Amino acid sequence: MLDNKSHIFKGAALFLCGLLIAFVPNIISNLFYLIGLAILILCALRFINAMKNDTLHSELTSCIMGVLVGLAVIALPRFVKVQIPLIFGVIFAVVGLSRLLRTLRNDYTGKKMMSLAGAVILLLAGVFFMINPLKISGAVRIIFGLAVAAMGVFNLYVAYTMKKHNDNVEPTVVDVDSFSVRDDQ
Repeated sequence: MLDNKSHIFKGAALFLCGLLIAFVPNIISNLFYLIGLAILILCALRFINAMKNDTLHSELTSCIMGVLVGLAVIALPRFVKVQIPLIFGVIFAVVGLSRLLRTLRNDYTGKKMMSLAGAVILLLAGVFFMINPLKISGAVRIIFGLAVAAMGVFNLYVAYTMKKHNDNVEPTVVDVDSFSVRDDQ
């Protein structure tokens, strides 16, 4: 018997998270804001407690570091929203340029136009990603969310096929009527 409960749970969780990521634009940013705010509140409470208990000299460094971490967590979504498309743009542009140069140097006997077209597409995609990072980040978020949802659907399908397999499996039963065990006690 194959256990499919983990695939059902994982599939449902991935599907739900994928849909949330794809179609609720600020859910990840809001989650980071809440975590950062919680860190800031905890550090403020720790600071107040240290002042009240006269242990501020030993707690001050950790409170300052906590505030910096909380602010970094709050700022992270804005940084990532712009930086990921820029990184993709640079990668696409470099790959497109290197492919273009390689195509122009080598003889591809009939496939040169296809290689040139691929190089130009990569190069243009890289430039577009670098020029328009905010619009691209929305598309990347939707594509990523749909990919996660598709992984969830795949896990649900695996659970379904495991159930079908379990339904068709005959349990192996060993007939022990003619077998006896000696009791030597």
